Amino acid sequence: MKGLAPVILLVLGLMPARAALAAEYKFSVPEAQVTVTIEEDGSALVYYKLTFSCNRGAHPIDIVDIGMPNMAPHTPGSASVNGQPLPRSSIKISTYLKPKGCGYEIHLGPQTVRPGQTGVFEFTARERNMVWQDTTNPELASFRFTPTWFGSQYVVGNTKLILRYKLPIPKADYAAVKDDILWHKKGQEFSAKGVMEGEEVVSAAWVRTVRLTGKHVFGVSFPKRYVSAVRKDTLWGLFNRWFKDSREAQVISGIALIVIFAIIFFQTTRGTGWSVLIVLTVILGYGMYRSPTFHLCLYPIVVALGVLAYILRARRKERYFPAELCIEGGGIKRGLTSVEAAILLDVPLHKVLTMVIFGLAKKGVVRVRYDKPLKLEVTGEESPGDIWTRPDGKRGKLRHYEKGFIHAFQAQQGKTVEEINLDDAFDCLIKFTMGAMAGFDLKQTRDYYKRIVARAWKQVKTEAGYEAGFKRVDKHLGWLMLEDHWDRELRDVGGGHHYYPHWWYGRGHGTYTAAPGRAGASRGPSTPATSFGDVANSLAGRLENTCSSLAGSLDSLGRTAKGGLDLSRFDQFTSDFLSQLSEGGGSGGGGGGGCACAGCACACACAGGGR
Repeated sequence: MKGLAPVILLVLGLMPARAALAAEYKFSVPEAQVTVTIEEDGSALVYYKLTFSCNRGAHPIDIVDIGMPNMAPHTPGSASVNGQPLPRSSIKISTYLKPKGCGYEIHLGPQTVRPGQTGVFEFTARERNMVWQDTTNPELASFRFTPTWFGSQYVVGNTKLILRYKLPIPKADYAAVKDDILWHKKGQEFSAKGVMEGEEVVSAAWVRTVRLTGKHVFGVSFPKRYVSAVRKDTLWGLFNRWFKDSREAQVISGIALIVIFAIIFFQTTRGTGWSVLIVLTVILGYGMYRSPTFHLCLYPIVVALGVLAYILRARRKERYFPAELCIEGGGIKRGLTSVEAAILLDVPLHKVLTMVIFGLAKKGVVRVRYDKPLKLEVTGEESPGDIWTRPDGKRGKLRHYEKGFIHAFQAQQGKTVEEINLDDAFDCLIKFTMGAMAGFDLKQTRDYYKRIVARAWKQVKTEAGYEAGFKRVDKHLGWLMLEDHWDRELRDVGGGHHYYPHWWYGRGHGTYTAAPGRAGASRGPSTPATSFGDVANSLAGRLENTCSSLAGSLDSLGRTAKGGLDLSRFDQFTSDFLSQLSEGGGSGGGGGGGCACAGCACACACAGGGR
């Protein structure tokens, strides 16, 4: 048993005295004699003999709160002060100790200890089901106990603590079993072990000088054949109780959980949603602080979320390009369009759809009928040779994948974009791109198109004027959209000037410049009220739900850049909200508490205090 902790802790703890009178109580406990008699039926009779000395000028000690190891079943016995018995009616369930029912309050009445006086308080109570199986040795029973303690703000000086366990072992058996009576703390011994004079059972005792303001755990193991009722517990039960009592372990574990959760969160959202993370962190932190059980339950939840995020990410990586037996000997596949490159780069489908619709709008094939909800109208007609003729007679060449989307829009005319079934269109696009990549090096090709995207953004940002920059945006829009957070980058290009694409609004484009120091802006008479960036954000947001309708290989896993939930709008909302507060705000003026025992055998150790 040496060096090994028992499975079961029996703890009797003390919570601080009542807060309402906390500032007035001040006393010392020069001596505390505690005797715990362990019965054959597994119950324990607890006897306290506490010497209280009330400081001069302090509040009289008129009530003493004594906690019990378990919520139930326990029963009070008797109480007295200076040998004068107190009526049974003076022993009541404590209204201060939490949770309610974990201890007693004893009203001293005429035996109140006045300031400057000393009183000897005695109390007995019985607790049942207190002996537990020692998992380190199947032949032993385990018993642990900590005497009651008081709040450090009330107690002055040290206490001579005399603690004795009377074991259910007859004195005739002591010689045979004395080596099996073991203390749980390594490297220390009992102050006394044996049969006291005039007694018929074996005792184990400790004498210590302590501050009676915290837990002092004393544990013993002995042959369990002397007890008829031994409670059994699991390693998980022991760990759970230890964890509930260890604030340090809770803090370290909480930090680790939040870090792991943050990693999973940002892996899923690709760095967006910091405002959501802060809210969730506060909620989780508060929940862990309030409930250690909730804290422990978070572990399987976080692990499950991590596994799910890994599976989703792995599935998404393989969704566009399933494994095939081929020889990559062709190097880089050049000549792909920005939409095809988007499929190659695993861009989320809602963003691919945004690119397709923007491309059709630029060609005049579709126009917006309704903005909320988004509905498109196909204009013109298809001519032989993949040619599209617009109503004004102008003609344009269609890409192979665009016809599938056009046919879907035509066949489901009147539906919102979110309601239109685009399975076949996406299947055609993905299969064509897969076929085009046959024999080419996938990694080298992806790197090649990433360089094209970077070069396109560099050209836009190096243009001398915003008009020239916007023209280049028009020309390379598809490639620009392949950049993460492309809409944010686009807002930086204009330097305060907002661009309105004519192919989206159906009119000549215009610009406006925000007036310095004002929330408003100067606009031309035909300039729309929203910018191109707003349109792109709005369209992308509304098309997110489109992915949920895709079936088969086009599942909707990973809807945003690099495969994750896009919570950037929450970040933007939070930023805007805080900005509004800072702009609109003005200056102004303004003007042991809980059960915490470490015990294997106690559901909750509560405390009492003199007052």
